[in-house]
Amino acid sequence: MDWRYKVNNIEALKARVTNNKEKLVELAAVSMANYVRSRWSGFYPPHSMPGQSPAIITGNLDESIGIEQIGEATYRVYQDADQAPYGIFLETGTEFIAPRPFWTPSVLYTQEAFPDLCIDAGLFNR
Repeated sequence: MDWRYKVNNIEALKARVTNNKEKLVELAAVSMANYVRSRWSGFYPPHSMPGQSPAIITGNLDESIGIEQIGEATYRVYQDADQAPYGIFLETGTEFIAPRPFWTPSVLYTQEAFPDLCIDAGLFNR
């Protein structure tokens, strides 16, 4: 992905990013978690199709998605493997099941949508 923007006052942009870094990082983390939680392929039955996000069977996978602030402007977005140990197998697939990714699409979405998310949050202007 290649983003190109014309910036007339780079120092003003640097200051704005620095002053809002905590909000920017939190926005990205929340966006990723919300994307995962809002994109399950539906409720079981039926099973999800290969390549789709997983279907909700018990809700454990959905409940295992979390966000944790671990430092200044540093967040961890995670899937709790203790609560839903099968998450990694759904994401990457196994010898017996095709992948049903839920993290990869959320990362790609957040990368693509981040400029618009910042504008919508009032952190930057168009």
